[in-house]
Amino acid sequence: MVGIAEVQVDYILQLIDRIIGKDVLLAPREEPSREWLQAIRQKARESVWSTGGCQSWYLDKTGTPTLDPSTLSELQAQLAEPQWEHFIERPR
Repeated sequence: MVGIAEVQVDYILQLIDRIIGKDVLLAPREEPSREWLQAIRQKARESVWSTGGCQSWYLDKTGTPTLDPSTLSELQAQLAEPQWEHFIERPR
């Protein structure tokens, strides 16, 4: 859990650095966000959380796991640097 939190914080800090450094506002673009969420949900449906008979609070009302089943190394690669084209950037 600590590794996941560190990766997420590093990613967020990159966003904050850009906001401050370029004096801009950032917002995620809808389509890349939707695609990212669909990919996580599909991967989660194929995980042990979904296929192993798990009954826990990790499952939403449809039985889909609500967590990202990526390994730490996968998450590190995915969040190493923001894909700036996935954000709307405008002057502040």
